[in-house]
Amino acid sequence: MLNIRPYLANREKFEALWHGLATSKDDLLPCLCIKVDKTNRYAMTLIAGENSIPVFSEPENALATDYLATSEEMWQQTSLRVTYAPSIYGRAPYFGVPFHQAVEIALKKGVSKSRFYLPETFQNGRHSSLLIQVDRKDDANSQLQLQAWEYSIGDRHARYVHALSNDFLSNVSHLDGAIVHFSESDLETHLNRSKKVKGTGYKKYFRIDGNIEIAHAHNIVKRFFQSDLYSEAFEVESLI
Repeated sequence: MLNIRPYLANREKFEALWHGLATSKDDLLPCLCIKVDKTNRYAMTLIAGENSIPVFSEPENALATDYLATSEEMWQQTSLRVTYAPSIYGRAPYFGVPFHQAVEIALKKGVSKSRFYLPETFQNGRHSSLLIQVDRKDDANSQLQLQAWEYSIGDRHARYVHALSNDFLSNVSHLDGAIVHFSESDLETHLNRSKKVKGTGYKKYFRIDGNIEIAHAHNIVKRFFQSDLYSEAFEVESLI
């Protein structure tokens, strides 16, 4: 677990530097004074003369910040809202393991289930969630089968993806995406008891048969799903 106490002690120093460097009425810091360490998930350091302090993107802007940091030209033209401590909110596993470990478990034991959720989205006993099930199909090819459901709070449906692969490392041999509608009781069973239910309706939106590079598969599914849970659950940080 991340210990944020050392970062919290930096608050006064951060505020002093921020007051000296913040530009415009929006209270943003120019990225010209923020050094990026691209070897450490874009860890950032605010530098002002002889003073320096670790800084972090606000969680609402983390993905955009990571993308801006890939281009020196864009970075030099940007000002950002940053803070002195990493957020304690965000994505979290409810049960199970990330995708690559789930694949290893399915190869050994036949099936693995995981659920990730957004803690801050709690409403009426539910969270926005991403459920993942990996199992070995009982057929001649004995491929691994991925099923994933993304549920957004307030909805009675889930975005659903199904894929087949030998190992989910190099390519997939099939990929399709759909939206599944649930009754209240089915949704409760599916989300809180982790039991697969067919739902009350099913509409498919795409299907691909044939070898697809794993990077392309991740790109397609990440764009079909809509929450920030994908990178956490599937351990995908950079996509083509």
